[in-house]
Amino acid sequence: MKLVYKGKSVHELNVNPYKAFPQFYNVHLKLGTLISIETAGGCAAQGNIGVKFPISHNFHIEAVYYLWNKKTLDGDRNIPNAEKRTIDHELVIGISAGL
Repeated sequence: MKLVYKGKSVHELNVNPYKAFPQFYNVHLKLGTLISIETAGGCAAQGNIGVKFPISHNFHIEAVYYLWNKKTLDGDRNIPNAEKRTIDHELVIGISAGL
């Protein structure tokens, strides 16, 4: 059964620092960590790492790796077939535009 639908009370802390490297083609590196603490005492964590590379003034190529944990609210929502897996991996690659 999914945690999201059970109505449990959970506190989550999400930290997403990033660092720009202007001397290396203005590449951006970002890391993300999410810590989930249930009021009943359970604790879980998940994270991500990504890189964004500008290809022009308005376009970027970005790749992000996610490690999902079904014991967090995000992981519970994003893991397909969460009843069978506790941990899942996802790699997202795309082009973004910003005007």
